[in-house]
Amino acid sequence: ECMLCNCDSRPRSYKILRSVRHAVGVFGHGMHRTLKNAITISDLSESVHRKWMRSDTNYYRILNPTDFYGRTFNPYDKKNRKDVLFVGRLSPEKGCEILLNACRRIGIPVTLAGDGPLLDQMRLTYPEAKFLGWQGKKEIAALMEGAKILVFPSLWYEGQGLVIPEASAFSLPVVVPDRCAASDGIVDGVNGFIFTGGSEESLIASLSRAWNSDLEEVGNRFYFDFSARRISPEMHAKNLVRVYAAVTDPVASVSDEIFS
Repeated sequence: ECMLCNCDSRPRSYKILRSVRHAVGVFGHGMHRTLKNAITISDLSESVHRKWMRSDTNYYRILNPTDFYGRTFNPYDKKNRKDVLFVGRLSPEKGCEILLNACRRIGIPVTLAGDGPLLDQMRLTYPEAKFLGWQGKKEIAALMEGAKILVFPSLWYEGQGLVIPEASAFSLPVVVPDRCAASDGIVDGVNGFIFTGGSEESLIASLSRAWNSDLEEVGNRFYFDFSARRISPEMHAKNLVRVYAAVTDPVASVSDEIFS
């Protein structure tokens, strides 16, 4: 089933080659039977790895570093929040088209910040949407300060979804798919909104609910709930050093610990 799914940004032949190479490494050399320590970046990535690793594997959670990690709390102000925002690569696996269709059908404005192979086609197909192309850190910050909701419509599992903790720094509520690591830590209707991944109808329902909700409480809760997930590069490096020290010390026993 996986081989028949076109979920890779590269040609399907590359996906098959990569899968074969992975299988040789895992089954041919018994990697899953020899590795006793593993680092994961999300609940989803860990759950997938646990199926293949030995039962006594030690897992260490180290989140990837994000932008805007040191931003101070700024309460959500609905008067200055105007549109739906997407930040990311404009390619088929990122689910941009179901987002654009959903916004068109609901009748709400949407802004997309990012570049990719679908940019030119989408500009023609969805003239009502605002396409900004690639944006730098300063521009992304301004967009997140002015957006009402951020939608992460990816069709992939994703490893972590860095734009989610970045949005939390701006108290910007998010709508995320259920079958995706981006939903880690999101409680539907409490600090964000969840829809059925890949379903345009479900996205319409969740996005409509979010758009018509009192988002001040949701956005502010999101900021504080995700404070430990906004990791600086320095903290990320420190956590890596701590894990490497632990796995090389036969006396250490810190399995299943989340460093933050």
